[in-house]
Amino acid sequence: MTAVNLKNSLLVALVATASSAPGAHASDARARALGGSVIANGKGAHGALANPAALMHNHRDGHRFALSFGANIEIRDDAGLIDIATDDANDSLEGDIDDAVNDIDVSDLECDPQTAEDETVCLSGLDALASLSSRALGIIDTIDNETIAAQGEAGLGMAFYDFRFPYALHLQTRATGRGKLRASESDRAYFENYQSTLDGGDLTFGEINRSAEFTINPNDGSVDVLAPEDVLTSAGDGGALTRVTLAASVATAVSVGTRAVDLGVTPKFSQLRAQGIDVSLRDEFDSDADALEDRFGDSEVSESSFTFDVGATMQLDEAPVRVAAVLRNVVPESIESDTGFEFKTTPQLIVGGVYQFSFGNVNADLAMNEADVDSFPTQVFALGAEFHRGAFALRTGINHDMARDEARTGFSLGLGLGPVEIAARTSGIEHMQAGLQLALSF
Repeated sequence: MTAVNLKNSLLVALVATASSAPGAHASDARARALGGSVIANGKGAHGALANPAALMHNHRDGHRFALSFGANIEIRDDAGLIDIATDDANDSLEGDIDDAVNDIDVSDLECDPQTAEDETVCLSGLDALASLSSRALGIIDTIDNETIAAQGEAGLGMAFYDFRFPYALHLQTRATGRGKLRASESDRAYFENYQSTLDGGDLTFGEINRSAEFTINPNDGSVDVLAPEDVLTSAGDGGALTRVTLAASVATAVSVGTRAVDLGVTPKFSQLRAQGIDVSLRDEFDSDADALEDRFGDSEVSESSFTFDVGATMQLDEAPVRVAAVLRNVVPESIESDTGFEFKTTPQLIVGGVYQFSFGNVNADLAMNEADVDSFPTQVFALGAEFHRGAFALRTGINHDMARDEARTGFSLGLGLGPVEIAARTSGIEHMQAGLQLALSF
């Protein structure tokens, strides 16, 4: 009962999602395989999105055009909702508890209320409800005040290098969803009383008199049971944001003293659509309440927004090292649904570098501050290594996200198979990312 309704309530907030954290670090498959460490060594159109200054070193390398298309997914399931949802034992929990409660309502008493004593058994065979209540209680305790979130992105990019000012065009769509339940002590007590009172399978006359969940109906002598919709008070909320972004990157080179510094900028125009919902478990048992999906849709708000990224790179003369810095989302963005559920994006400064050698490179990126990307908090330190031979590449990385509550450190692995690039990052089934990308460069 509680598990199924709670699962549905939270997942409504995630219906549009898949994921990555693109505003925190690059979201393409190559960057994902490198742990996100790419701002000093971006390639192709996605590299320009990670750091627009990357257009200049691709220009110097003799590239003329790049095309890329990719998609990414990330899930952050601090609540363990995936395990709950995939546990077959929970598939019919709602119906099983309802049936067990209804069975008590229609059962004939095995005792005479007029003459029964406290220890007299009035109903038996109720151990199933005790077991079901124990499972529901365990689920409430597991997910209480924990967040499930997902973010997904697909993007198309084109880079044009054969110009004095190389540029790139990007079209992205991103969906973000998150939800959280806050369990009440009264709901815990409700299931705890079923669990403890019916543990032996019998309900005595004394237990009926001492329990708020059971009362003897004076009209027909049956036992009335306090239904979930009459008592549950746990509440939660969830929201979803879809974003469509059109962006353009352009770069140039300037002299700073004796050094050449590449500079780039990426203006980004977005259309945002936010939805949010407040959930009460009591309402979910009310057959007259509006459907979750309807309430979710009624909260929709649409807005336009603008922000931009600026980046710089510099090749050192004394070592095969390139250093870089990017300031992302310089203009903060936010949108709030009609229910007050907010999504926000805030600025973040990232510094990084790459050490280049004949058959590969080693990258490192560090976010200098915590930032939100459509309310996905992130502050990543990333290391990555790339080994290439012709059109093929092996990539691996490690990153540590200081803004995560759980599973902060993750390991990534990826392959470049000609124009096809794949990658995955994991720190457990509840915290995973994956990416697939087609990238062509001429």
